[in-house]
Amino acid sequence: MVRKIIISVILILVYLSVFALPYSPFGVFGNPGIVFKDFWLMGMSGYGDFTMNQKLFSLEGLNALLNEGVVDLNEVRQVKVAFRADAGLYSVFKIWKLGVSSYLTLNTDLLFALPDEVTSFIKDNINISKTYAATDSNFLFSEAYLDLGINIHFGDFFIGPVLYLPILYVDKENTLLDFMYTSSASPAEAQLLLDANISIYSAILLDQYGLSVKALSTASKKSLGLGLNIGYAGKNFGIALKNFPLKVPEIDYNAEVNAYVNFTYTGNGTDITTSSTANTLITDFVKTATSLVVERQPEITSYLIFGSGFKVGFLGRYRIDGIWNVKSFVMLDLALLKAYYSLEVGNILPGYIHTIGAMLDMHFMFLDISGTMIADDLVPGPGTRPGYGIKVNFGMGI
Repeated sequence: MVRKIIISVILILVYLSVFALPYSPFGVFGNPGIVFKDFWLMGMSGYGDFTMNQKLFSLEGLNALLNEGVVDLNEVRQVKVAFRADAGLYSVFKIWKLGVSSYLTLNTDLLFALPDEVTSFIKDNINISKTYAATDSNFLFSEAYLDLGINIHFGDFFIGPVLYLPILYVDKENTLLDFMYTSSASPAEAQLLLDANISIYSAILLDQYGLSVKALSTASKKSLGLGLNIGYAGKNFGIALKNFPLKVPEIDYNAEVNAYVNFTYTGNGTDITTSSTANTLITDFVKTATSLVVERQPEITSYLIFGSGFKVGFLGRYRIDGIWNVKSFVMLDLALLKAYYSLEVGNILPGYIHTIGAMLDMHFMFLDISGTMIADDLVPGPGTRPGYGIKVNFGMGI
């Protein structure tokens, strides 16, 4: 019964997407109160945001890879790739300074990074008699949450609960990379050992049904988390506490990915002996006897904006487990047309995130499109390892 009610509410929210409202082109940045601005009665907005960053290749190296299929290992600094993908719908109903806003969002973060010792072994000349070794439980970070929330607004203040499902969650306790390579010249010996395991959990049967209504019906009541959002969202200043835990979800669909390689070499004159073992295992999502408790981390967000026709602003987010990002922006507001530039730094998408965008705001409808480039340096140079992204906001309102 609970699952049917949740699915029905989600479908109603999607159906109501014929209305939307124009909010800041910089997104809510974790403060749901921002969507309560700049409209009279009701509306709804939708957005999509996808960003990818990598530390493997420079722009020249990427061109060689894409156009010629050539990989130059000398180009590689770090084996590190990060993705961020967000999408959502916000609906609002307002009577003077009182109102209600509801939202449905999907937020995904992924970071894959090999230890420097492994990268050095791959790209550099191998030194005989040197041991290359690394053990890392943080080489893969991934979280994806589906949120369904409602906020009650009292002027610039808001408070409201949020139900959330962990769609994808990498269990750090059972995710580990072990690597070792040893060699010697006399006697001539070498051994390579790699053992990597990734433990992935989900509240739904993700591999069978994808992210669909049928998949959501496989979620159990205990896999629903409950959080609280509370904050203030004024014209020039806002602060919010998001995802304060009221009930932590317990999820029990699990899939395992394992790779094991063991290679040995011995040589005595012309007598050479080798031995190798290589196994890979990828399991389907199955229900486990023991559930995993997912403790979603609360976060604090804030913004500060100056000016009217020409605006300057600063935004920040800090999560209790140490994840953070800060952003500064400038915007030229010409009523119907708004143009802006922002600079962001953080530790999920490492580097300097440059964004340029424009927004057409006709008051009853709007369209906002921006493009992003991520660089190693504040001023991107020829050797920078670029990342890219695109974001689209759209909607109507009255």
